[in-house]
Amino acid sequence: MPQGIALGLLSTWLLAWSPASRGEPEAETEPPGVVLMAPDLPEVDDDERLIARVRSAAQEGEASLHVVRYDPEAFDPATLVELSRRRAGEHVAAAVLWLDLRGPGSYALYLFEVEGERVLGRRVPIEDGATAAAHEALANIATSVVAESIEGPVTGLTPLDPTTLEEAPDPEPEPEPAAEPETEPEPKTEPKPKPLELVDAPPPPAFPRLWLSLAYAGSSFSRDPLLSHGLALGAAWSPAPRAFVGLRYDLVLPLTLDDPQVRLLLRRHPISLEGGYRFGLARRWDLEVAGRLSVDPIRRITDDRSALAPTADAWRLFSSGALAVGVGVAPIRELRVGLRVGAEGLLSRADYVANDPESRLLLSPHPVRGFVELGLAFATLWRPKKN
Repeated sequence: MPQGIALGLLSTWLLAWSPASRGEPEAETEPPGVVLMAPDLPEVDDDERLIARVRSAAQEGEASLHVVRYDPEAFDPATLVELSRRRAGEHVAAAVLWLDLRGPGSYALYLFEVEGERVLGRRVPIEDGATAAAHEALANIATSVVAESIEGPVTGLTPLDPTTLEEAPDPEPEPEPAAEPETEPEPKTEPKPKPLELVDAPPPPAFPRLWLSLAYAGSSFSRDPLLSHGLALGAAWSPAPRAFVGLRYDLVLPLTLDDPQVRLLLRRHPISLEGGYRFGLARRWDLEVAGRLSVDPIRRITDDRSALAPTADAWRLFSSGALAVGVGVAPIRELRVGLRVGAEGLLSRADYVANDPESRLLLSPHPVRGFVELGLAFATLWRPKKN
């Protein structure tokens, strides 16, 4: 009897101190997630408006929405299931929604359900070129699909063939099985635990390894002649995304010095080692910080009509270091248009003088020069290769 009383008191004490009796809140579960695969359309903003509509619907349903961009030109229907599995595994999502704006006669929407791995879809026709109406209809369907993916089964979409994204044929009705004699029920067995599924890590993003460039290069040179103009030709290697190091050669127009007694022609041949980094900005813009070291062999040519005889040092070697900042925009992934300004300081220099019979200064290069460059850069050798 005393043992029974002790057990009863112990049970009452445990119930009183349990989390349920104290009203402690249960751990909040993370809201369901949906991955939105949106096409990358830099020329228009139709994709941005669709994404904004779908994101608003996800926020109202208290769901997490993960937006992933894809290249519409490289889209292959046969890879939709594989890519959807990968993206769902990355973001722990219940569904992956694809927006297809390639046209030309219709837009499309595809839904990959992780549970059951079904592919559903729907097409929105573009009637008489009314693309705005088609965009609005596609946005309404997409927001409804996101809400239904969170709250329950999705309706209004048609099952599709996963390999072709065409409407799947209706399955043939199976014949009714013959009646089997009643047998005694077998004892229930515990289900085996499902093995863990290993998901491949997503491939790293592709970036160009080799840049080929050409640009106008203008800089100050001396008091007379004041400016130097040329065409810069360069090749740069990217060891990491947005970083670069390379070589360049400037084709510089000859500089002319007219003096009452002597006429000089200077031909520059600057060769530079440069490197830098580009910081990504909104959309396709970037901010560039760069530096370079240069050697500049300059050949002096004296006109035959000059009254003074030239000296033997027809070639002189100058060296310099420069820092620059710039901005650039990539209208397409393979092309960058950039503007760069900076300052260059001479590390070694020499003046040009005339002995007639006393030394007279003809030309003194500026020790610090300002410069501006405007040009194009072409991206090649993308690594790793695009899907």
